[in-house]
Amino acid sequence: MTELLHNDHYKIATIELAAGTNMPRHFSDCEGFLIVEKGSALLIYPGQTFELSSGSNLSIPPNEHHLIKVIEDFKAYLVLGNKSSVTFPNLS
Repeated sequence: MTELLHNDHYKIATIELAAGTNMPRHFSDCEGFLIVEKGSALLIYPGQTFELSSGSNLSIPPNEHHLIKVIEDFKAYLVLGNKSSVTFPNLS
């Protein structure tokens, strides 16, 4: 995840992952908005899975643990509150 912009209200980051990789289980302390530019992936919550593809957009609730399983080379933009943080519990 690479931060592109940060101001007093929000921050925008890109997520770029290769096919066959995963973004490990994580969560944010604020609501996030994911906008998919290219590729396809599965956004997996406990008990629920969403298919993501080019043009998809999705609101991700705060404190909801999830992971991303990439099917086809994937690029998306993530918009978060300016003071938010993303935590990867298994990497701590």
